[in-house]
Amino acid sequence: MAKRKRRSYKYFRPDYVYHPKIKIGKNEKLMIFAAVAALFIIALLLILTKPHEIKYVDIVGNKTVRINVEIADNVAAWQKGLMFRQSMPEYNGMLFIFPDSNFRTFWMKDTLIPLDLIFVSHDMFVVDIKKDFQPCNQTPCEFYTSARPATYLIEINSGFADSHEIVRGNIMTIG
Repeated sequence: MAKRKRRSYKYFRPDYVYHPKIKIGKNEKLMIFAAVAALFIIALLLILTKPHEIKYVDIVGNKTVRINVEIADNVAAWQKGLMFRQSMPEYNGMLFIFPDSNFRTFWMKDTLIPLDLIFVSHDMFVVDIKKDFQPCNQTPCEFYTSARPATYLIEINSGFADSHEIVRGNIMTIG
């Protein structure tokens, strides 16, 4: 019977990854872990703050008006909203989509353009319109709350609701 060769464990130490020629110490392990964790966090942030999808909504009343909207459907997008925008084309806006129907409260902190806010219920009816909200120049900023529970909110340029005859009771469709 042939004798078995015993394995040599001269390269194995508990604080090193086992490889006959590559030795990684504790500091290197921490650096690799930190790099992987940083990449994971960056990927997660990119997913959560993805560029807003562009869609449109139609507001149907006496006449139909189409608004191209950016979608805000997560916490990061809700918090950012239209902050720091210098301007916005006339038929553009932002559609906030919430997971439930509730009274919605907004403020104009760091928003540079005046806006109209259109609150829409879960069954797609316009339930409230707040008009001509000006940018907040002082601290604390004023808060604006919907008169009725809303699942959606459309932020558009100030005066758009009046000039396009958008009123409570109009119906919204998302395209």
